[in-house]
Parts: sequence; C-alpha cells; structure tokens
Amino acid sequence: MKKLSTKNKHIKAPIIEFMNLAQNINNTISLAQGLPSEALPQCVIDEIVKIIIQNDFNKYCPSKGLPKLRKSLYKFIKKRYSKVQFQNEDNIMITCGAMESLAASLLTILDPKDEVIIFAPYYPSHVEQVHMAGGIPKIVNLDQDYQIDFENLESEITSKTKAIIICNPSNPTGKILTKKEIKKLTQIVKKHDLFVINDETYNFLIHDNNEFHSLLNTNINENLITVFSFSKEFRISGLRVGYMLADEKIIEHAMKIHDILTICSPTLSQMIAQILLDNRDMFKTDYVQSFTKKRDMLVDHLNKYADLFSYNIPEGAYYLFIKYNLDIDSHTVAQRLLKEVKIITVPGKGFGKIGENHLRLSFAGDEIELLDATNKLINWFKSCK
Repeated sequence: MKKLSTKNKHIKAPIIEFMNLAQNINNTISLAQGLPSEALPQCVIDEIVKIIIQNDFNKYCPSKGLPKLRKSLYKFIKKRYSKVQFQNEDNIMITCGAMESLAASLLTILDPKDEVIIFAPYYPSHVEQVHMAGGIPKIVNLDQDYQIDFENLESEITSKTKAIIICNPSNPTGKILTKKEIKKLTQIVKKHDLFVINDETYNFLIHDNNEFHSLLNTNINENLITVFSFSKEFRISGLRVGYMLADEKIIEHAMKIHDILTICSPTLSQMIAQILLDNRDMFKTDYVQSFTKKRDMLVDHLNKYADLFSYNIPEGAYYLFIKYNLDIDSHTVAQRLLKEVKIITVPGKGFGKIGENHLRLSFAGDEIELLDATNKLINWFKSCK
C-alpha cells in the first residue's frame, strides 16, 4: 500500500473518541454529545410522512438549496436580527449541517499559512478545520470569566492574520458575548480588515432571559460569515441541515467548495427543515425552559460540592464546563469515569490547554438519566479525595 497522507495525522476528535470507546461498554449514560432528548411534535411527524408519500424527494435539488427554504430562512433571519444588512435569500446557502458551512467558509477564505484566531476554550473542530484548510490556528485564551482579553487579542494579530472564529453562545462554556465585546470586536475587525466566522449554532438557547447580542447586528457584514444549524434548534441532527449567511461574493466562492464536497444538502432533509421552520413556534418557550430546568438541576447538585468542582453557570447552549479539584489529567479522568461508572464525558483538554482539569458535561439528554449520571459523577469524585 502507498503511504497515506500525513496532513491529517494530528487531527483530534475528543468527543467522537469517547463516544466510540463507549460503544464497547453496555448501559452507559452520555454526558458527551449534545443530543436533545425531546421528540418532534406528532403534527410535524405527520407532515413529514406526507412528503415521503408524495415521493418527490429523491433527486438533487439546486446546489444552493431549495428556493422556498432559502426565502423562508431569509425572513426568519430578518425577524431574529433587526439590523441585518443582507438583502435577500441570495446571501444564503444550505449545507450539510453547520459543520459543512464552517469547512466551506475556511476553504473559501484561507490561503496556505494564513492565521486564524480562535478563543480558548474552543470547539475542537474549529481548530482542526483550520488545519485542514491549510491555515494556522492562533489560540487566544479567554479570561477566567470566559470574556475576551482584547489587549491579548490585539497582540496576537499579525500581517498573516486572516480571520477570527467566534462561537456565540460558546461550546463548551455556554458564555454569550456581551454588548461591549461585540462593539470592541467590530472595531478590531474593521481596523485590521479581518474576516469573522460567526458560529451561532446555539443562538436559540439563551437561559434566564439573558439578552443575546450578535455580530449580525453590526456593520461588518461584508467580512462576516455566519453559520447556523437545524440540528440543535429543531432536533434533527441526523438529517444534516445547516446554512451559511454571507456576502454574495463569499457565497459565490463557497458554492464551488460546497459543490465539490456534497453537491447539495439532502433534498428530503431540506423539505423537512421547511416543515420545521413553518412550525417553529412549537420549538420556542417549552423547549428552552426544559434545558434551563436540566441546567439548574445539574448545577444544584454540583453546588453542594464546592470543594470538588467550580464552574461558570452557562448563559446559553446546553453544556457545563466544570473544573475539578483532583490532580489527574482530564483524559484519564474521562477514561476512568467511562470504565468505572459508565458515564461518558469529554476531557477538557480537548478544548485547548486552558481546559485541562476540566470536563464538558452536556445536559441535553433525558432528565432521569442526567440525574443518575450526576450522582454517579459526584460519588466517583468523592471516592477519589
């Protein structure tokens, strides 16, 4: 056999690593992947059955996406972001999940050795996709409250810096950007003429009626690429539907990447996405409240053990990034939790060096399983003291 490419040998996927390890262990409970336990409403299921019976979904659709869905998404975005400056659905491309939007964005804007600033703790795929696109990730640590240290940020910008990646709300910390941070970021982006890839996968899930501030409500739209996902907000992670919103010139070039990678997002998945978008009011209050309830349950239990854990309460998304008071590296802790008490977690080091001695816990799943897993987690750490 010929020698395989070496360019991908350093790619790390900590979430998938532990999900794969768990496949060989029975009766595990996952606090790893963000998979909502809530089912789709029956009326939505009924509409999905109708389009399957009509049997008009088994062909390629336009590469840019179904026209009706793109028009609906543009109206949806205009309603959600009052100051968005994009003109119409020509600024939207439907992709195979937000992950493809991210990959296509980076492959569109990066030349070899271009630098991309990523804030840590970060979503691991952001870093690995920069590597895949031939760029160089420049990691900038957030402060202890997971806010941007702008002096540190400015010191890392060089003539080779091409872009900044933002995850808002953050995966893994649940932090949302403040109005002050948005304003300062906008100034820096304009000053240095940088692209911004704005990952808003969890923009629908804001706890405690916190105010959500988005870069889409600023005046940097020409250099702004925002990616969205149906997976989390509409509970269809397996159908692979996401979309990109950007300047038409960016979309035009990203389309070439999209065509080479996938041709189009699955036609049936887009038809289902249209149904979900038309029924989006069913996914609002109760859905968000259920996650906030599970967050509060998890936090209430962990609060009793301040000697074992510390954390910032997430303002958005459905992850808790906990720091544990134990002198064992996070990869070993996650391995032992899996083998000894059958709890799947994600080691914090996978989210950057700053994440060592942390674990990411998802509270997206079933409430009873979450409670069971939390108790087992606490008891395991107590036994190690």
